[in-house]
Amino acid sequence: MGLDVAEIQLERVRLDLILQVKEAYLEIVRAVRISEVAEQSVKQLQEGLRVAENFVKVGLRAKVDVLDAQTRLGQAELQLIRAINDIGVAKARLNTILREPIDTTFEVVDILSTEPYQRSYKATQEIALQQRPELQEAKKNVAIAEKEVTLAQSDYYPDITLSANYFRRGDEPNVDGSDNVDRENWDIVAGATWTLFEWGKTRYATNQRRARLRQAKETLEQVKDRIMLEIKTGYLTLQAAGKGIRVAGKQVESAEENFRISQERYKEQVATATEVLDAQTRLTEARANYTDALVIFALARANLIRSMGLEEEPG
Repeated sequence: MGLDVAEIQLERVRLDLILQVKEAYLEIVRAVRISEVAEQSVKQLQEGLRVAENFVKVGLRAKVDVLDAQTRLGQAELQLIRAINDIGVAKARLNTILREPIDTTFEVVDILSTEPYQRSYKATQEIALQQRPELQEAKKNVAIAEKEVTLAQSDYYPDITLSANYFRRGDEPNVDGSDNVDRENWDIVAGATWTLFEWGKTRYATNQRRARLRQAKETLEQVKDRIMLEIKTGYLTLQAAGKGIRVAGKQVESAEENFRISQERYKEQVATATEVLDAQTRLTEARANYTDALVIFALARANLIRSMGLEEEPG
């Protein structure tokens, strides 16, 4: 049973490691997406700067529009530099977890998805009660405690011993007997010892093992409660993350339309450069928020799968 517990503990550590790898990988995906958003922002600001410079050249706008656009472009370029650096740091972290050389290079596949989670809340609970290594370990500890009680109670009863011997004798290597000894012989010996009084030692030992059994059973119930709480929290977090994706997506749509309108208004001389730059900033933030929403959803899904005691959802 101790070996069984050790194997269960190994499985728990393995599932924790799988979750760490998922989290590190998703952080890389997030960093890549954020760098793409930052790069897109730089390109839009470069185009906005070009338009502002053209307007200034023909005297339709003040030079302050160019200066403002240059300032915003510099900020965006700094954000892009940080985003690219974050990719390198995230990859180094994953290499460390995988026990690979820290500078190992690899390509990353974007696994972010908006597909809703299909499994029901009740189904996740049932799977967790069957698969969680922590629960299996607690059950095994209860079984061990029950065996310890039985072993302690065994001292109330006599110890029975039984031994048998068989041997051959002879004067020759074939031990086929001789004139003086029989060729073979055997015997069986049985014995019993029974301690009738030992100052309550067996009773105290039995009570101690029973107390440990009660403790093991209480721990089992606590583990069940903790797992159910993790499933509840994880499932609600996943649902909230799914709703967050829809909200963030609508924000991106609104920000894109607002940016488009602001650009058109600026070209028609009915909007200021600040209005366009602010719209572009809000668009960048909306896109970054959408990426964060997707990553939060993926992380919530990974944590719920771990809470069920699974490596991955069955295909």
